[in-house]
Amino acid sequence: MLKNCCSNIILFAIVFHVNIFSSAFQKSDAEIDSLVRESDTVILHEKSTLIINDLESAEYEYTTKILIKNKDAENFCRIVLKESEFVKINDIEAVIKDTSGNIIKELDSDDIKEAEASINNFYSGNLYNWFELTFHIYPYVLEYTISKELLSLFFWPDWHPQSSVPTLVSEYVLINEEDIEFSYFPVGEKIDPVISQIDGDEILTWKLTNIPKIKREDYMPPENNMQVGVLFKSKQFILDDYEGSTDTWNKFAIFYKNLTDGRYQLPENAKAEINSLVRGVKDKKEKVEILYSHLQKKNRYVDIEMGITGWQPKKASEVYETRYGDCKDLSTYMVAILEEAGVKSYPALVLTRDDGVVNLDFPSSQFNHCVTMVPIDTDTIWLECTASYNGINDTPFSIEDIHALVITDDGGEMIHTPQKYSYQNLSNTIISGELSNRGNLNFSSRLIFKGNRKNYVKPRFIIKSKKDDIIYLQHILNDNYSNVEIEKYEIDDSKNEFVVEVDGVYNKFVSKRGKRLFINPAIYNRETLDDLPEEKIEEREYPVYYNYPFLDVDSVALTIQDKYELESIPKNKSIEKPFGNFYSRYDYKNNTILYSRRFEILQNKIPVESYENYLEFLNYVIKADKSKIIFKRK
Repeated sequence: MLKNCCSNIILFAIVFHVNIFSSAFQKSDAEIDSLVRESDTVILHEKSTLIINDLESAEYEYTTKILIKNKDAENFCRIVLKESEFVKINDIEAVIKDTSGNIIKELDSDDIKEAEASINNFYSGNLYNWFELTFHIYPYVLEYTISKELLSLFFWPDWHPQSSVPTLVSEYVLINEEDIEFSYFPVGEKIDPVISQIDGDEILTWKLTNIPKIKREDYMPPENNMQVGVLFKSKQFILDDYEGSTDTWNKFAIFYKNLTDGRYQLPENAKAEINSLVRGVKDKKEKVEILYSHLQKKNRYVDIEMGITGWQPKKASEVYETRYGDCKDLSTYMVAILEEAGVKSYPALVLTRDDGVVNLDFPSSQFNHCVTMVPIDTDTIWLECTASYNGINDTPFSIEDIHALVITDDGGEMIHTPQKYSYQNLSNTIISGELSNRGNLNFSSRLIFKGNRKNYVKPRFIIKSKKDDIIYLQHILNDNYSNVEIEKYEIDDSKNEFVVEVDGVYNKFVSKRGKRLFINPAIYNRETLDDLPEEKIEEREYPVYYNYPFLDVDSVALTIQDKYELESIPKNKSIEKPFGNFYSRYDYKNNTILYSRRFEILQNKIPVESYENYLEFLNYVIKADKSKIIFKRK
């Protein structure tokens, strides 16, 4: 108890003496003190210093002091650092101090471990350094300093002053010794640097104090994960032997185009193979479909690149020989084989939608993926070349409704990709069944998936065994009713939809109370309180985000034994909003419950101004989905 008391006294003193800069984002003394007391961890101070020597040389140092209040905070004592051919770690130092500033433990060089890992499509196969430094008496302060050498300003580090815990002081110091031309972009609010001079060098310092932890909201758009900070870029950069510019998107595209020069040539045996596949085919779209399927069947997605190959694709001839590659390798190969078939296409750099949106006003390296764009007459096809089971019309949501930098013959063009409408992302279930004497439901069902619903479900069947299929079917059919047994199932993937026919039994399907049966016919799709965002209306700051618009349609027909008679049936429900709609219909004819349900989200990003309206809508749906039909024994 005394330790916690001392810790709070120390924290209060720290907070009280921090200067408050003029910022709507930063918290008052009282607010930050409350956040500090509630948190297991507090970042007392962090500082990033970047010294630019030239376009191919910069020194970066990051130092921080973190208050560890209890064992629950020890994840902050495990530090993982990435090292690559262009970013070298020069030094790692760390100590643990008590709250009086006395050193009680130091990091030994033997405590630093190394491991290789591959984590994304564009820059992988990196070396990771990591260490863990803890102590058994709380509270204590972990201090560490990381020194790195940057061999290209392409990897200029941004400033992320906000963390998952409160931060009292965060600074970013830039020393531009060679007057390299650069620009910066404040995120969340305008943050200008303080400019000073030391020994003729201009020093820019960005600083924030009393920074609250990152706010997490249910269904929050991924682009809002960074809520305050500064992005940086050098106007010119050199990566390996390639020069580039971030002055405009076109100039950045030219840099990538130069990386791909001479890499679209195919060997003669590859050309013969491609021509044999499309011989006699006149329609361009049909050619694309044939060759996209060929790419999927013959090639594997493998991500093991290092150095410049993190950005430069392998030669198409190499992909043909090895039959594997990452996103840019496979996209390059796709462009090459389409070219051989007489179909013009282009690689396109994208930031996948699950990682946010591209800042159009800040041309720079913002991409994490590469796809292929095929313009055909008035239509455009976007091919995800790492997907093994998508058709040419099955564009995944991750590259829908985004800005893609298409690398053209002359440079580049930023093009916005289309998004499927809600009705194209369909989940349609048709269920019929009969209740047994024991209250079990023997059922037959037809599950139909289209668009992004198909993209999600299909791989979970195609790549797994029959046993795994049964487990997955039990999982999705058990969402609202448990104890389902699958007796048989069949899959049909012959059209632009994925269909699963399922027969089975829901054991203990009905709820019995005395002579009455209570039946909720919303068997497959149903909204519950778990689907409701927890933020109150006055607390919500960010839009509500779904991965894509969608439509759920359910039809249910359940036969009831004639020893029961209908006592009550819910009224039909209906509600319409600009962002979605819902209706449910109930009927009872010839001992059969007839139920239909339609739930539709028309726009996947609902503005915060509509949050109150959205909560009203969702609460209405949840209440309607709880409705039960009641039968009484005759």
